[in-house]
Amino acid sequence: MCTCLFQPCNDLVRDVLCQMFFCKINKVASISKNMSATKLSKVPSGSQLKGLQTLPNVLHLDTLKSDKIPAGFPPSNIKPALSLLESDSAFFVVQPYRQFRLIDTVMYTPAIFDTCHAKSLFILYQILHGIRYCHRQGVAVGDVNLQQILVDDKLWIELVQPSTKRIFEPLSEVSTGATAQVQPSRSCEVSVDRYGKYRIEDLPKLTQAWVSGAMNNFEYIMVLNYLAGRRMNDPNNHPVLPWVMDFSSPNGNYRDLTKSKFRLNKGDRQLDLTYESPADPYLKNLRDLEGDEDRAGHHITDVLSDITYYVYKARQTPKSVLCAYVRPTWVPHEYPSSIQRMQEWTPDECIPEFFTDTTIFTSIHEDLPDLEIPAWANGVEDFVQKHMATLEGAQVSRRLHHWIDITFGFKVCSF
Repeated sequence: MCTCLFQPCNDLVRDVLCQMFFCKINKVASISKNMSATKLSKVPSGSQLKGLQTLPNVLHLDTLKSDKIPAGFPPSNIKPALSLLESDSAFFVVQPYRQFRLIDTVMYTPAIFDTCHAKSLFILYQILHGIRYCHRQGVAVGDVNLQQILVDDKLWIELVQPSTKRIFEPLSEVSTGATAQVQPSRSCEVSVDRYGKYRIEDLPKLTQAWVSGAMNNFEYIMVLNYLAGRRMNDPNNHPVLPWVMDFSSPNGNYRDLTKSKFRLNKGDRQLDLTYESPADPYLKNLRDLEGDEDRAGHHITDVLSDITYYVYKARQTPKSVLCAYVRPTWVPHEYPSSIQRMQEWTPDECIPEFFTDTTIFTSIHEDLPDLEIPAWANGVEDFVQKHMATLEGAQVSRRLHHWIDITFGFKVCSF
């Protein structure tokens, strides 16, 4: 794998590569034309690895003793790195060559999975194990497909590590002061390094900083998202923020933050029907603990579905992806035409892009117009600034702790 260097992000890329592979990065003056990125990513295994001894400090994984492997060492489900190289123009990850991918097995020998259901579960377990490792390293895996999963004859799999385009995003200058404004950007510039560096042990200190005004609402919620395992550009676990207004005016009609967006959209009756099923053993156990069998839950934990994620970002998402995840037939008028309509339609929470990213409103599709903004906004940048100002305003700040408890806190499983 070859990764071109972007000077402001070099340190971040180095840190992530070292964390992902537990391998030292070796600096080289240059990479010859005969040693292309493709060849570097397909180094044969076995006896042919002897040729790699000319590379400095190659990490031979087969010689590592188990008692010397660090606690965070990559699991067997992540394709290992034999060496990490850095030249003046690129990073190179030298990896062993694997012949087969999971898609080959599914397409050409599907009978393997017909003989035993446990084989499918075994592969799924390994995939989840690899994804969990990536998330713990602060790396969003993104859409995992069969092309990215390597497999051997015993169904042991390896995930091809995510592209470094997903490892980092351009660094942003997000304000740390509660009263300062966050400047809108031409793209959603949310740094993995900024929020991924925190651990759950830091939460009391972070909460105190937020309560005292040393950390603004946006930053605190983003930290909570990352601590909860949410990552930018992950459709199933993308960060969420509250819808704070209905956009009918710039200074009014605030959203009720004591209730989930699903509850506000669907109403209590729909939640009653969702949770009063006696067949659900989990809910039955919770009701038994509460001592009230007639009490129905009024909250759901799925605050942003993958379908809603793609609808939110429809203007910047290729049609092929939208047809794969939203609806198979491309019908542009079915997508909400304005931010007001989006807020009215969705039972899910908002995303950071609507507070920071001006490009999310601009359509790349000829037959899908740009997402309309309220008439009181003087352009997209003005809207994003005012939307962020509302999130940081006194009215929202006084009630925001209720939404946090519902989304990330003790009210997630309350009855």
